[in-house]
Amino acid sequence: MAARRVLEAAASAGCSHCRTSVLKLFLTPTAPYITSRVNTAARRLAFSAPALRRFSSAAVRPLSSEPGKSQSPQETDPEAEIAEDGQVADSQEAEVPWYLQVEPPTHAPVAEPPPLPEIPADSPAILQSLLEYASEEMGLEELSLLDLRELNPPAALGPNLFMLFGNARSERHLHVSASRLVRWLRYQHKVHADADGLLGPNERKTKLRRKAKRAKLLGTMGTDDADDGISTGWICVNLGTLNRSGDSSTVVAEDGRVAGFGISQKGSTVVVQIMTEARRAELGLETLWQRSLERQALQNSQKETANPVTGITAPGQSSITHPPTRPHLPSHKTPGASGLAATQSKSMSTSSTVGSDRVTPAPSGTAFDIHLKELSQQLVDNGGEKLRTLELLHTHIHQATPQEMKEMLTSSAFDRLLTLATQGVPSQYTWSLRLALECRGRQLRLASYSGIHNIKTLITQYRTDAILASREQCLDILSCIYSSSDAALLEKNAAALDLLDTLQLRSQNVIANDVIVAIIEAISLDGDAGAVAKALQTRLENLLVHARLPYMGEDLLIKLLSTYARQRNWERFWEVWRMPPQHMQPRSQDLYLYLYHLMASTKSPVLCASALRRCVPEMLKENPPVHPTHRVRDAILQCVHRADPLAVEHAMHLPADSGSPGTLAMANREFVRLVRSILPST
Repeated sequence: MAARRVLEAAASAGCSHCRTSVLKLFLTPTAPYITSRVNTAARRLAFSAPALRRFSSAAVRPLSSEPGKSQSPQETDPEAEIAEDGQVADSQEAEVPWYLQVEPPTHAPVAEPPPLPEIPADSPAILQSLLEYASEEMGLEELSLLDLRELNPPAALGPNLFMLFGNARSERHLHVSASRLVRWLRYQHKVHADADGLLGPNERKTKLRRKAKRAKLLGTMGTDDADDGISTGWICVNLGTLNRSGDSSTVVAEDGRVAGFGISQKGSTVVVQIMTEARRAELGLETLWQRSLERQALQNSQKETANPVTGITAPGQSSITHPPTRPHLPSHKTPGASGLAATQSKSMSTSSTVGSDRVTPAPSGTAFDIHLKELSQQLVDNGGEKLRTLELLHTHIHQATPQEMKEMLTSSAFDRLLTLATQGVPSQYTWSLRLALECRGRQLRLASYSGIHNIKTLITQYRTDAILASREQCLDILSCIYSSSDAALLEKNAAALDLLDTLQLRSQNVIANDVIVAIIEAISLDGDAGAVAKALQTRLENLLVHARLPYMGEDLLIKLLSTYARQRNWERFWEVWRMPPQHMQPRSQDLYLYLYHLMASTKSPVLCASALRRCVPEMLKENPPVHPTHRVRDAILQCVHRADPLAVEHAMHLPADSGSPGTLAMANREFVRLVRSILPST
């Protein structure tokens, strides 16, 4: 009866928890609430307290294997203790739910900032705080500090110069960090620094807004490469000369002239160069200043090794200073006609002591080799003649005739002279000379100057030694690359891409008319050009058309016309001839003269007749028109002679209104009438 009432009460309960509680009231008469509280406390202890391992075995007293005998603490079984600890830990881990089993947090290792550059001794006190601020607050990377106090005379920036270099992450970071640096110097150190290239926030926004508006109007979408004064990538913060005393003055030499740049020789100058990574790699200012320090150290060492009485350098020491004497490089021309001898006094005007301007008689044959050997012996005995000899060689290469150059380049004495003159001299003094030799050797088709190894060396030095080469010299390198006979086209392309990448890093345009024309011209000079080279030329021609480049000018136009005339590709020849009208540019008289002389040199009546029919009417429609007078008339008559040998004679002797039908037909032929129209009336 009681069980029935219990079941009815349990069934009438609303939820399962209530029914379970009612059942426990009647089925467990021994204090259920006390048991429940004990279990709850045990659970809370299991949740909060981690599993502890007993390091003492005194509390564990297992039953001995023998009855009536207890086990001492020293005889406790360690395996049993480990097993018991494992069971306790497992039981406690089993009671902890999965969402409470959280591992302790692990913190990622903090990256330490790169070390700051070492500060030289006797430096201004501001350098330490400046380095820390540039690294921590400004966030500049790749910090480097140059100590330029050894320069004599001092740099134009100031005496005792310290130059700090740092990389900015972007153009915006460049301007923001430079602006903060100027304000920090003014408020913290009372230093009013000058920041060249810095744009204020409002000025930068205004210029960017104007640039975007101008690009929208022109339809360029901001893709023009013009220097807008915004993306400079370089800000120079000059702190000025610090710790300058009031009694400092300029240094005056014995002759009364101001030494150095006329600046104070006391105090220290600090300059911060902030650049983007690409701009820093392009300029190479650190390399430039480091070389200045190396040259200064070399001059100091030479002064120390020189005899203080005579001023002669000790044996075995090579000097690149200008001595009072001059070497004279002979020429095959007469003394009065020698361009090298005539320009010696002009090119050597920097010498402090000038001797007599005598000119060595021009030897020939073996006498020329003997003279080169004598000059080589002078270089062995006196290392100071090297720079002067290199300058004379460079001048002679550009003025010598092809026959003179061929004899000189094939001479063993010249090889020995060149080796002695370039030995121990930095690459920036020999780079232009070696490139000129490579170009002239390839023009003369000498086997010793047809390889690509020397050209690769020149490209590497141009990139790593920060050599200041002109664009014409870079185009000469491209021509030398594709005119090399000992390399495959893939190797030539790799060398050319290496050079073009360096040009692009130096902010020079590589997709340009002169670059494309130089490569096409060099490919045409290779008589054994295969199908792959011709395919490359076709791609370059398509690039020249589809890149929408500006008008290339008549110099490049003449090179391209010569290239297609050499390849006998007359279809492309006339396409190039039509380029000036397509760009709304007139053709000059020189261009028409070149065309008529070129066609006359082919000795082809068909080509000459085609050129006359096409070009004579066009030259009269130019703006301004090119009239057939003097040289132009003579060039036209040469083409007429190739197209119709009797046209000039018939025009001079046969009247246009002759009564005879045969004579009338000859008198009214096409080129006879053309000759009659350009000849002056008599």
